[in-house]
Amino acid sequence: MIPKLSTISITDFRSIRGSVTIPLDAPVVLMHGPNGGGKTSVLSALELALTGEVLAMRRTDSDYQTHLRNRDASYGKIVLTETGISDTEARDHELVLKDGVIVGTPALTGDVSRFFSERCYLAQATLGRLLEIYQDAKVRGQDSPLTRFVKDLLGLDHLDALIEGLHPNADVRNLRRLVPEYADAEAARAVVEKRIKESQELLARLSDEAATLRVSIRARLAALAPEATLDPRTETLAALESVFSQDADEPQLVALTGRRRDLASLRQRSSKLIAHESSLGKDSAETEEATSREALRSWRENAGNVLETLVDKLRATFPDLPSVASTDPATALRTALSRVEADLDRCTKSIAADDALASQIEAFEQAAAQSKARIALVDEQLSQIAGDAASLSRALAALLPHVHGDLCPVCGRDYHEVSNDPLVQHVSSHVARLTEQADRLQSLGLTRVQAINDLAKTEREREAAVSKRLTQDSRGALKARVSELSESRRRLIDVAPLAETGAGIIRQEAEARRRLFELRDRDMMSLELRAGVGQLCVELKQTPLETVESVENALQRLENYVATSERALGDPSVPT
Repeated sequence: MIPKLSTISITDFRSIRGSVTIPLDAPVVLMHGPNGGGKTSVLSALELALTGEVLAMRRTDSDYQTHLRNRDASYGKIVLTETGISDTEARDHELVLKDGVIVGTPALTGDVSRFFSERCYLAQATLGRLLEIYQDAKVRGQDSPLTRFVKDLLGLDHLDALIEGLHPNADVRNLRRLVPEYADAEAARAVVEKRIKESQELLARLSDEAATLRVSIRARLAALAPEATLDPRTETLAALESVFSQDADEPQLVALTGRRRDLASLRQRSSKLIAHESSLGKDSAETEEATSREALRSWRENAGNVLETLVDKLRATFPDLPSVASTDPATALRTALSRVEADLDRCTKSIAADDALASQIEAFEQAAAQSKARIALVDEQLSQIAGDAASLSRALAALLPHVHGDLCPVCGRDYHEVSNDPLVQHVSSHVARLTEQADRLQSLGLTRVQAINDLAKTEREREAAVSKRLTQDSRGALKARVSELSESRRRLIDVAPLAETGAGIIRQEAEARRRLFELRDRDMMSLELRAGVGQLCVELKQTPLETVESVENALQRLENYVATSERALGDPSVPT
């Protein structure tokens, strides 16, 4: 029975104040927290509950038990709960710490306790030294053994792969495809950025003008009131008014100077509106935008629907194909066509490779048939050579020295009764014939062995080729896929002009919307300009801006009034 640790409850132990319960019934238990949070105290409590002591502390202080309970508590307690593999009831091991005494029985005793302390438990100092050893990666760019162990233990590689796969979601190009309104937002942002840039340029020019005016003011102040001093850090209209407080016309000149700056700003805004005035009126732009929007709607309902249906069918095979509705239809069609052609090429090559294997197998079968025929021919020739020709020829050759005359040394019969040739000549010719048959037999044996080896090699190569061939079902599925992909490619090529037309319509509609947005923005700026001019008329107590009066005429009227008023007050900087 192997017990399993279930939980550990710790009360007022070392740096832990109060009670905390930690589950331990998991393959890996990780503790994370800042320095001083109590991680080492938990490990010490676990070691104490298992073995009855804290070995690292005992080595440095024999009276360490007096320091185990929390200093703000009267006693401490540790409860370790364990369960067996098949047990249904848990068993607790409770240790109480009070007045430097540990009361209770640990979970491990004797040799098992010592084995755990020496082999299974690492103190923080020992673990720190091991980390210093194993954290060093020998090769730049590679993980250390400790890092690889932790990644494998916690499955961090899968988490990194998931995070890496989510990175493309932050790509603005993917967002632009998925959200059609993103283009409108980008156009609006471009207009706002343009206005911000113009405002910054205006601010810079006004700052330069202000600096020039300050220099002029200082020079005139020196000429008009040499004894007056003006701190550059507090160089304001109020400060100037205090210097020339005895001059009753000065406040009016200061106010007119401010109005002149306002007129200059309004004049600059009016010039920009005139410079950016479009030849296309707002009504025409709205008509063009409505026409292009209607054309786009009609295209999406007809040709776009055909394209989307075709791409949707292909998406069953290629799930990552972009949608025609959410991106450029020409781009979506080209992407689908490239994927179809790539898969079609792969299937065609697989069928061609299978055909090549079939041709190889046929060639191997012909070679095997030839080898078998060759073996049969050799076997037939071997069967025609009967007996042991080699041993018989050696025996007759040994018998020749004993042949004298025509009497047979074996049976004693006179050879003249059979033939008129000498017996020695007959035996010699027979020995020569037997020797020739033995050589022929050896040659045929070698030929047969070679033919068998060739047949075995051919059979092995044939089996290897057969193992690589496609099954009939796989080949049929590939042919069906080739047919389906070929038809899909043909249909994609047929609808390519529709996609190009749709892309042009989408661009035209986006351009029409952009022009209409600019015109509406220009109208808004024009209204703001008229409001500013009207407000200035009220401030200068001039005739209000009428509806029929243009902004240019009103500005010219106000500029003339300001110039006339400044000359009347004796401003020497105003031309006559």
